[in-house]
Amino acid sequence: MDFSTFASIVSPWKDPEKVVQAVNRVAETLPQLVGRYLPWVSKIPLDEGVTWEPTWKAIPNSPYLSQQLRFPTIESEL
Repeated sequence: MDFSTFASIVSPWKDPEKVVQAVNRVAETLPQLVGRYLPWVSKIPLDEGVTWEPTWKAIPNSPYLSQQLRFPTIESEL
């Protein structure tokens, strides 16, 4: 990995108007997307919040790799 990997992140925008258009398009469609894919999100009490549980779905099938990638604190819970 070198600096060119992150060039688009750290470089100034070539066309700021396109960025503004993209942000506006997302802002316009976001309520419809939330309604379609996350209809339950408005029912979460604000004081309760959302938690993210770890999942092992991203671990490769190789037994060698899965043993290398497990975290000691989570290993005891499995």
